[in-house]
Amino acid sequence: MGKKYWTIFFTLACCCYVVVPTGDDHLKKMMEECKEKTGVPDDKAALVINTTSIEEELSEDERCFAVCLLTKGNVIESGKLKVNVLLHITREVFKRNGKKLDENAWKKGITKCNNEESDTKCDKSYTAWMCYMTLTTKLMEE
Repeated sequence: MGKKYWTIFFTLACCCYVVVPTGDDHLKKMMEECKEKTGVPDDKAALVINTTSIEEELSEDERCFAVCLLTKGNVIESGKLKVNVLLHITREVFKRNGKKLDENAWKKGITKCNNEESDTKCDKSYTAWMCYMTLTTKLMEE
């Protein structure tokens, strides 16, 4: 299988729909609240939501916007990835793709992700999130 990229939107949507029983209106409300909180304009918010590659670099404000959505989506709390929530989501994603998740490798990797160091809370949380995305993509390709 070729390198598989997950869009942040897909993952956010998955998180929001699996973790929080919501619909499109709730997701739109979360986006509006996060745009207001971070000062990210509509075009930049759309950039974050439509990011097509885990390798794309976002500005500090865009990272804070993504972290805000992830926090409101119940995936990040106090700057850390919520391991049990993400394990549930990851299991579902693997199941939907007909893959078996190596949970031991995943748990070891996610612990490393949560221990990533960075200068700011947004950077730390966003770095942990991107680490999760990279880890999960790697395990999906095995």
